[in-house]
Amino acid sequence: MILVQIIILFLDIVWGVNLKYYYFIGNTDILDHAWFLSNLISTGQISDVFGAYRLFPLWHILSSFIYYIGGISLPPHKIMFFLNGIVYSFLIITSYVIYLRIFRNNKIALTASLFLSINPAFIFNGMYSIPRGVSSFLGITLVLLLLGKRGVKSSYLFLAFILTSSIIIYHPVYSAFLLTILLVIYGLQKVYGNLNGFYFITIEYLVLIFVAALSYWMFHAEEIFQRVTQNLFSRGRTMSISRYQSASELFNYLQYGILFFFIIIGVLGVLKSKDIPRLTKIFSMVGFMLVAVSFPGPLLLISKLAKNFNLARFAEYTFLFISLTASVGFTLIYYKSRKFGKLLTLILFISMSFLGISNDFVASDNPLVKRVYYTFYLTEEEVTSFNHVVNITKGYLMSDQISNIYLSSSIYLGKAHILEFDEENMEFLRINKDDIILIRTNELSKRPLKLYLSDAGYLDYQNINSLLWKTLASYNMIYDSGSVVGYG
Repeated sequence: MILVQIIILFLDIVWGVNLKYYYFIGNTDILDHAWFLSNLISTGQISDVFGAYRLFPLWHILSSFIYYIGGISLPPHKIMFFLNGIVYSFLIITSYVIYLRIFRNNKIALTASLFLSINPAFIFNGMYSIPRGVSSFLGITLVLLLLGKRGVKSSYLFLAFILTSSIIIYHPVYSAFLLTILLVIYGLQKVYGNLNGFYFITIEYLVLIFVAALSYWMFHAEEIFQRVTQNLFSRGRTMSISRYQSASELFNYLQYGILFFFIIIGVLGVLKSKDIPRLTKIFSMVGFMLVAVSFPGPLLLISKLAKNFNLARFAEYTFLFISLTASVGFTLIYYKSRKFGKLLTLILFISMSFLGISNDFVASDNPLVKRVYYTFYLTEEEVTSFNHVVNITKGYLMSDQISNIYLSSSIYLGKAHILEFDEENMEFLRINKDDIILIRTNELSKRPLKLYLSDAGYLDYQNINSLLWKTLASYNMIYDSGSVVGYG
């Protein structure tokens, strides 16, 4: 019953955001995937619109299947949000079974599941409906399967092979992250010794994943293989801190500080204890080690060294282990403390939970403290305005980054162009006189818009106080919906 309540709590958080607003966009990837699904529903085939995703369109096929047989009268993007919520609900159940198998204690397993449901990365990815969500579920199911293995059994090996193949086919890139995590587990197995006479991760299985993934990349997903190889031998872009980042950015990461505190206590407690099973020690250590590629601070530092790779993706696959280690820390503190210590532990947990669901990543519509970043949703009025103005322009529709991504992920790709400006002369740049400049005035009143700075060659935020907006007076206003204005 408690597990069901945890799932309801989680769904209330994620569906309360992505189904509430007209068009939740998250980190904007959903715009592409919604366009792919819309195209698939209307044409009934995987077309060139899918780009690289034509190599692994199973998420979109599944979503279209739900659309057709479910009879749900929702737009394509909300079909995916609904389906992703269901997938992540089963992910919580699968994680609970893993925790129960590791701890052999229902209370601790439920505590770990609760930590999982309020993990900021888990919540955001639950809101964010893209193929990687199903990949996470399949990966965690694979861990559960491997944990149940006792020695070499053909049935387990066959099921492991089927799951591994499914993961590689569903989202080829995920296999690289999964292999890295399993390598860490394998290394810790060697340190702590076998578990009841067997290793649940073997070198043979790791070789199988590597060979299967590499073969699939080379012979079926050549485009992905070429991108990975180019990233290995090319100079990556340097990550930089935005000039607008300040205390507001720090405030939105506070929940990670409390979470890290519980993780530290958990891993120290596990290392000191002689009674805790080796399996618990291994998984707790994995959670601690993966902090380096899952939490914003260390991740930024490592990303500067590994410029060519999107290491931020690790946070989407490590929450199983992070939540486990944190729950161990919480349990150790709570049960070993007196009355005042227990109260303080509960206050820390409640504060972490509150910060985890009210930060600007999860609650972009109404956060405690706003970051210098865009709102994670588009209103119906904004979308209607985009579609109307792009239909009347004879040239390009030049708009901020979010508007441009929306238009580029549609039939209007040929008319979409990022709005450029010259910082030295403080003026907008157009390709020709037929181009229309589109400004989301309602968004600008709350947050800065991201435009292309032509002098430096990168995107930059311009807030409402920028002198750039004053130059709009020299243009003819040709459209005004109240939240979106067009200038010709």
